[in-house]
Amino acid sequence: TSLAEYKAFGISGDLATSIQPKEDIDIIFKLEDVINIISWSSNSIENFAPLFMGGIHYRLPRLLMGIEAGSRFERESIIHYHFGLEYENQDEFIIRLGTSYINMITAGIGIKTSYFNIDYAYLSSASNTPFKVSHIFSISISLNKMKKIKSRITP
Repeated sequence: TSLAEYKAFGISGDLATSIQPKEDIDIIFKLEDVINIISWSSNSIENFAPLFMGGIHYRLPRLLMGIEAGSRFERESIIHYHFGLEYENQDEFIIRLGTSYINMITAGIGIKTSYFNIDYAYLSSASNTPFKVSHIFSISISLNKMKKIKSRITP
């Protein structure tokens, strides 16, 4: 991240789980920013209180719609919400579009495999902030899938 003449780097981690009362409905529970530390070139360290989110996702044959809402573990925390659509045009290629409580528009693409996902996200500038557009790349690994192939891996 860069802001004015300052630069920063950081690390963050989230936890999430879901339950599926019906085949096409997921109820989501997330604890975001369990770990979130940013080190600035000004020698200051920034961190965030964890954010608890709950939501529901509804799945059609090629379209996933979702809404989530929650709050940070702070006294004067605002309600965070997100709404998004995800279209899967093939078994492995995904297109995403969304918005949030700060009127930020997001878009992205992803590649999904059995063992990992690779994603790119574009985040427009949030309203009332000096931040520029963000580009985020991520890789997710399915530990359950890796566990299944563990017996087939040898040194």
